[in-house]
Amino acid sequence: MFILSLVKDTIPVIPSNLNLEPSIAIRDSINSKYSNKILQDVGLSISLHSIIQSSQGYLQHSNGNVYYKVTFNLLVFRPFIGEILLAKVKSTNQHGIIASIDFFDDIWIPKNQLPEISEFDSAENTFFWLAGWEDGDPFTSSPEQRAYIDIGEQIRIRVEAEHFENVYPTPKKKQLDDQEEAVPTAYRLTASIDGQGLGIVSWWEQDDEDEQDDSAMDQ
Repeated sequence: MFILSLVKDTIPVIPSNLNLEPSIAIRDSINSKYSNKILQDVGLSISLHSIIQSSQGYLQHSNGNVYYKVTFNLLVFRPFIGEILLAKVKSTNQHGIIASIDFFDDIWIPKNQLPEISEFDSAENTFFWLAGWEDGDPFTSSPEQRAYIDIGEQIRIRVEAEHFENVYPTPKKKQLDDQEEAVPTAYRLTASIDGQGLGIVSWWEQDDEDEQDDSAMDQ
């Protein structure tokens, strides 16, 4: 889920931080610049991991900053394709589900990546799954037969694809004109919950409990 990314950059330390130890001031400046930022074709930068090398600082008289040429490792969120993650259901619509990890909200689960025999219940505004359903139209099922995928539920997902895009600032007038259009994100994941052990965590916890009960009865 996390990787280390080697970066070389010239890091400014502002005058108000010059009273700090240089290593601390450089650390704070790197975190200010890179934390919670999308790095194109790299991932979501979380924080500084380690400083590998730093030059002597040089003063820029025009602004009072001291600049350091620094080589450092960033801790980056970038799960590999096929990795299993724990997330939560953030929202749903008829096209799919948006899932979230505490620090990352751009995980899309399209309808075709839901378990077989999953349908969208417009009255409940969410999807439901019918495990082993063989009785025709899923909408003839009763609420008791449906395993709903509710907002806030913990969900186990498999990463299927990653997407990077160059995103540029949009004029405010265009934002108002296009407010119903999806806003592109610089980094997002496509995931699936179609597979053994995937989906709402409580689905499989119940199966495990049932298997343990059956095993105890056999003994």
